[in-house]
Amino acid sequence: MPDFFVDTILSGSYNYNFDKFKEKINSGGGSIRRISHVDRVGGNAVNVAQALGKIGVSTTLSTISEDKYVKLLNSAFESNEKVELSVKKGKNGRTTSIEFMDKGKMANVMLSDVGDISRFNSKMIKEAAWKRISEADAVIQTNWSSNNHGSELAESVFNKTKRNCLKMIDPADIEGREKEFETTIKHLTNNGKIDVLSLNNNEASILGKITVNRKLEQDYDIKSIKDLASKLSDELSLRIDLHTPKGSVSAKGKEIDAKKAFSVKQISVTGAGDMWDAANTTGYLLKLTNQQRILLANYYASIYISKQDGIPPTLKEVISSIKKQE
Repeated sequence: MPDFFVDTILSGSYNYNFDKFKEKINSGGGSIRRISHVDRVGGNAVNVAQALGKIGVSTTLSTISEDKYVKLLNSAFESNEKVELSVKKGKNGRTTSIEFMDKGKMANVMLSDVGDISRFNSKMIKEAAWKRISEADAVIQTNWSSNNHGSELAESVFNKTKRNCLKMIDPADIEGREKEFETTIKHLTNNGKIDVLSLNNNEASILGKITVNRKLEQDYDIKSIKDLASKLSDELSLRIDLHTPKGSVSAKGKEIDAKKAFSVKQISVTGAGDMWDAANTTGYLLKLTNQQRILLANYYASIYISKQDGIPPTLKEVISSIKKQE
């Protein structure tokens, strides 16, 4: 829960760098052609649910949608029998994701209208979804940063989970709300209502600057990731799962596990963090070791970003890919 976006991916834009855009702006505008536009369902919660379903984890997605996009959402999950949809009427988000090649690496900039996701509170969850929450082995709140009621939603939902349920937040880009987010996480931790905070390199740097006076520099390495994750874990008193293009770390105090990222040809980057979250959650549910869990998450995300179709890989695809490496 809770975000559903209709995404437009400008997937050919990595052929052009920022200078090309500046050139067009300086000349008064114009067209850049041969840019492929692909529309698909997106949003962190939708992406994570899709991936969990493809892996084989029974999942309930609680979200909102306008009537005109409900069919699109339903069709996206039509063949994903493991995912149950719980959709409240409301304005879903829209995003245009522009992918650039920057210094030999792909990066994306997302231009978003968050719609009614900004006001998604606990009252917008359907009764059937509340039942699923009370029975769940894991509950994930995504995109806290776009939701003005994100803190209330987290506290209300995590209060309804069973005792051994894994409670995780992946906040998305918290810039502008970092102090509020720090306060929320500390409140949840003090009340035993969160187990894992999942962050990417940008989110960890933003949070790190205000909590431990640390961030990841542009030339960061695995050692830097481990150091930041450990310090954040100490300061916030919970497990930090930090995923980056260079590698991932799971840290709880002085217990630190790290794995480098797999080297693959990137076709897309949009949604890679959500794929990582889904496989990481699967690792928790399977009770893998920390090393095994982040290795699985890294591998799953690497398969996804090297696929042309933007569809989360199935467990069968993952196993097949592993066998090819042997």
